[in-house]
Amino acid sequence: MNAPSKTGSDAVAAWDVLIKEIDETLCRVQRKRRSARRWSQAVFISQVCLIFLTTVLLGIKWGGWDITLANLALITSAGATLMSTIGGYFNFRDRWLEHTRTVGSLRALRGDAELSRLQAKGVVESEPVEELRNRLREVLGMSMQRWISIKELKPPVTTLSSPTDKT
Repeated sequence: MNAPSKTGSDAVAAWDVLIKEIDETLCRVQRKRRSARRWSQAVFISQVCLIFLTTVLLGIKWGGWDITLANLALITSAGATLMSTIGGYFNFRDRWLEHTRTVGSLRALRGDAELSRLQAKGVVESEPVEELRNRLREVLGMSMQRWISIKELKPPVTTLSSPTDKT
């Protein structure tokens, strides 16, 4: 059974609410993406610097400082191990990549919503709005499933229905 059509200001309001929801979600995911990218880069650069410093400290032979330099090398090596553990546990790079995929999907969804809004020219059936809202939920659900598969070390879920799929 078809839902009743909305016309006039109701139709515009329905599209505005959906597009606002997509925009808010997109902003939230973009913030998470930037944060994950910064953390990924910071952890990686920290690891490289600590490993480099450890190598240099171990290679320096300087008078009576051998024990002190060896102890400093041990400390920097432990710091590198800590950064490696943090990076492995939080998977910042994988999170960054996942948020990037989600941003791409949300941008495509927003474009489809805008196009549908323009095509409707003020007369909107509730079905297209609900269909796009369901796609928004699907994008977010797939993002969560991929994140869980990253944390559980399972193969990622990669199937999303395309806008052209009609089932």
